[in-house]
Amino acid sequence: MREESRLFLGAPSISGRRNELHDPTHGDPPHVRSRVLVVRVCWIGWRTVRNRFPNLDILAWACLTLPTIAIGTLQGKILFTRAGRNFGDETVFTADAAGMHEQRITGFGATCCPRWSSDGAHILIAASAPDGRITTGIIDPHGSLERKIPLPKGTLNLGGGAWSLTTGRLALEGWDDTKPGRNGIYTVRASDGGGLVQVTHSADGYHDRPMDFAPDGSRIFFFREASSSLFVVNADGTGLHQVTPSDMPVDVVGNAGGRLSPDGSSILFTVSGSIWVIHPDGSGLKKIFQDGKGRLAITPTWSPDGHLILFGLDPPGSLATTEVAPANGLYVMTADGTELTPLLISNDWKREPDWVAAS
Repeated sequence: MREESRLFLGAPSISGRRNELHDPTHGDPPHVRSRVLVVRVCWIGWRTVRNRFPNLDILAWACLTLPTIAIGTLQGKILFTRAGRNFGDETVFTADAAGMHEQRITGFGATCCPRWSSDGAHILIAASAPDGRITTGIIDPHGSLERKIPLPKGTLNLGGGAWSLTTGRLALEGWDDTKPGRNGIYTVRASDGGGLVQVTHSADGYHDRPMDFAPDGSRIFFFREASSSLFVVNADGTGLHQVTPSDMPVDVVGNAGGRLSPDGSSILFTVSGSIWVIHPDGSGLKKIFQDGKGRLAITPTWSPDGHLILFGLDPPGSLATTEVAPANGLYVMTADGTELTPLLISNDWKREPDWVAAS
């Protein structure tokens, strides 16, 4: 694991040059020491020091937006993925909510689409079934496999999705390359994978990707690939309706298109790199964040109390693909789209964060 990915903005690379830039905060915790150094670099002028320290280009991002949220006070645990280059499709990492104590919990490029259970005790990931199909694996927070969801006979795949602790069921993305008419969202019991029920039917071979259950487990929110829109449906398959406008194609960057707030009152999603919120009934549509420097927001998620938003912020004009894998940062801001603060910046592509309370 690279040290720069564990510490705020990689600033320890400055203090490592002992005779070139004195670090009087050496005895302080790394996140305190690095913030002090970032402020000092911005004060001096990062273009000046960059000539002496070529590996400091990434610090320019900090100078554009100095922290306004006290990162060290954030509570809970996060997971996120790195993708592209050595990280393959996706490699899963966990850390505390302040971005410290980072741990890689899966093999490089071995899985995708991770999601916490809301109690932080388990993580859903994509996994390989014995016959080569894709199913859903359940791992513990350290990456140890607990079980895999058994697949029915035939050719149906059941990829990762969402977990309702209230009902004890998972909502999974189902698809069948030989029988596209079977594509849609399925639910199963989390305990043993039994009780398979198809909830939605996606036409013409397109996919439906589950985002979240309502807090009481009665409804499922999802992204419909056929229209690039967000929908909601009752858990029994009735009451289907579209949430986001048809003329606002929702961004999908390896994720399921959006996230429901912990209290079930708002949905978070991105369109063309800007962050929007909307109520489940389609009212209250509002853009809450568009980066002033032209950077592109991806894969936003809520803090456990719904007061903050965590997301990736890609460079201007970059393509969000594993082939390009633009170096980016994870940022946090308030739920109204203000107080943008860098959490974790390193020279790799990070996406799909998820945040739970400390267990």
